[in-house]
Amino acid sequence: MSKTLANAFNITNSNLLKLNDYEIFQDKEALEKIKNDITFSLIDEVSLGLKETDIHSKVDEYTKSLNLSTLEKQYLYNLIDNEIYGIGPITEVMHDTSVKKIFVNSPSLVYVLTNTGYHRDPSISFINNEHIIKTVTNLARKSNLNISLDDAHISFKTLDDARVTLLVPPIVSNPVLTISKSDKTLESIEELIRLGTLTPYMARFLEACVKAKLNILVCGNKSSGKRTLINTLLNFIPTNERIVYAGLKENLDSTHQLVSTNTSDINVIEALSPSYLIYANKNVNTLLKLVNKEQGIISSFDIRKFTLENLVTNVLLENPDMKEDTVVNSIYTGFDILVYMEKGADAKIRVTGIKEVVGQKLKDVFVYENNTFSLIKESNHTYKKLKNNGNDTLDDIFGV
Repeated sequence: MSKTLANAFNITNSNLLKLNDYEIFQDKEALEKIKNDITFSLIDEVSLGLKETDIHSKVDEYTKSLNLSTLEKQYLYNLIDNEIYGIGPITEVMHDTSVKKIFVNSPSLVYVLTNTGYHRDPSISFINNEHIIKTVTNLARKSNLNISLDDAHISFKTLDDARVTLLVPPIVSNPVLTISKSDKTLESIEELIRLGTLTPYMARFLEACVKAKLNILVCGNKSSGKRTLINTLLNFIPTNERIVYAGLKENLDSTHQLVSTNTSDINVIEALSPSYLIYANKNVNTLLKLVNKEQGIISSFDIRKFTLENLVTNVLLENPDMKEDTVVNSIYTGFDILVYMEKGADAKIRVTGIKEVVGQKLKDVFVYENNTFSLIKESNHTYKKLKNNGNDTLDDIFGV
């Protein structure tokens, strides 16, 4: 007697189209096997140019002994389509808000990072190395991007602002995929405080600096949380203020008057008349000129150590035509506040230092040492500047 998919996999709910993948199957292992067998048989043909419309006939051929109904076939088509032309194995974790990062070390070795730490997720696996690469190309396609598989290091952002990084041979032995998801819940200052990224005092200090339109530079290594902090600081900007974003638009509050531009032309940026400028362009020369002419600028830069020497060295490495004296003087005269972000051994991001520019010196305001946040009350230059401008909201912090 021929089997149907319903009795083969113990389908108990016939309203298939309203259910998510696998929810209707009690025997998930059996469904995984048939899905993987079909995907494995098709993945190489897809790489050679198999069209999406051809998949249905391939599925029909593979499952003809199961005597599937039209509805059952449609459900299986959707599963296979998602595996080959969608993001298949990582569909659920990409939509799981508790998952912050996904690490694919091999087709069968996948780890995730959640609030409780790193752990292996045995429920996620790929058919083979080609399946990993195909999933990445599908992510890029869904983000309206074309990527070159000739590159051994591929990196891009999806439309929902997840950072996708794929390494392929010869720089690694097999494809290695990392996906860092953008956590929109981390865009409230309360959430950052709850997670221990910064203290309430630090948050209030930065809020006062943003509202006073001080120029702020957020520093740190890659993936240390710089963008997350900047996105949070934007919530302190009144919604009636015009924000010009010089660089790629990233997770900005749609209620702001936002103007986005990719140019680093200082004349174009100034012509846009920003109340606040978020500078994400790689042209540091333009940034240093802007901070010495305008206020309300927030920018970021990659450095490993929170020292002026390290910052200047990194600027010169990326901008070899600039002179060291020019960079040093521009930082001292252009920026008011420097913030340093780090990712700890526990994978948590933290503000580990806030410095204020006082003449030709950088003075600590807040520091994080030995797992403790500390306020340096002697560094009250910024506080006095804010208070002289009528802002007395920090009186209880600095106790002056």
